[in-house]
Amino acid sequence: MAQIADIIETNSDEVLPAWFIEHLCKRLRNPDKPKRGRPPSTKPSTTHIFAAFLYQMLLAEFQKERKSASPANRNRANRGPSPSERAARIVQGNFYKQMDWKAVLNLISSQKVPRIFMND
Repeated sequence: MAQIADIIETNSDEVLPAWFIEHLCKRLRNPDKPKRGRPPSTKPSTTHIFAAFLYQMLLAEFQKERKSASPANRNRANRGPSPSERAARIVQGNFYKQMDWKAVLNLISSQKVPRIFMND
């Protein structure tokens, strides 16, 4: 809108072209609508970073448990929830009580948080 005002002021002694008048009328009748939905966050909060770090630690631990299960217990271990689901449920219970565990998993996987794993 400020650009339109500048153009009109600089060309106040001239007749405005038809295309410009048409454009101006459209813009005044139909201004831009704000984008729908929540605006993207520019920086993850400390809570989000800590939750993502905790998720990564728990996931590594649960994956080790599943790998180290004895062959006799392997079938029983495979029947339970996946390591990612277990870790997401714990993080959800501690940090995101208002969200579903699947939404927490999506939130953590979409964050640009550096992956930090401890070397074993």
